Amino acid sequence: MKIYTMAQAATKLKISRQTLYSWIEAGHVTAPKVTIIGKKSFRLWTAADLKRVRKFKGTLKPGVHRRLLSRSEAAHLVSISVSTIDMLIATGRLRVRRQGRRVLVSQSDVERLFLCDLPVSWPPKENGKTVNAPGRSRIAKNRKH
Repeated sequence: MKIYTMAQAATKLKISRQTLYSWIEAGHVTAPKVTIIGKKSFRLWTAADLKRVRKFKGTLKPGVHRRLLSRSEAAHLVSISVSTIDMLIATGRLRVRRQGRRVLVSQSDVERLFLCDLPVSWPPKENGKTVNAPGRSRIAKNRKH
């Protein structure tokens, strides 16, 4: 009987090790019991365990996976500051997921908040030239250089 470590199992399943950990944490997949060898602990996966994970993986719809972004990646995506992202998190308008010390937000949540009202062509153009975004021209005029 072939036995795989967590990293080997993830490679065999063609997913990242972090994805496998996330599925276990979310309860989508049951992990094998921890085996202690010397002073190290391992989760040793069998072929039957991998088959269960493949079965779950087959139920996922393509494109539905949530991509998690760091606060700075989310801010860069919608061209706002990290402190604005922090304010949205604090007020509950943006849900977070914590992985250890990392604070992550779902890309779909960020897009829902900011990108849903943008026109198909962004930034807006008139006669082939980019014009100021609605509401930003006032800010640009009042800015001191």
